[in-house]
Amino acid sequence: MRVGNHDQLRALIGGVERESRILDNIEIVTQARNTLEAVHLVQLGARVALVCKLTGLTKKVVSRLYPVLTGMPSPPGQAPFTDTWYLRSNRRMLHANVV
Repeated sequence: MRVGNHDQLRALIGGVERESRILDNIEIVTQARNTLEAVHLVQLGARVALVCKLTGLTKKVVSRLYPVLTGMPSPPGQAPFTDTWYLRSNRRMLHANVV
């Protein structure tokens, strides 16, 4: 490409800008999808740590989301590691299957 050929240079720059906008849009859609997934997990009763691990959202974002959706903060602490805790209810068994 010659230095004096401005049309080709403009076309090249325009293509890069369009590609950048497409990548930005993909990131926005991915973030929205992860947030929607986090909403569903919180409604199912998942703890903040589990939601963060499954969606890739930060703990700060999920912690702010939890009280908005449930009206109370996330249950504190880690999930128990014994089998009997999970066998007490179907919801807990669902939690184990997701993990």
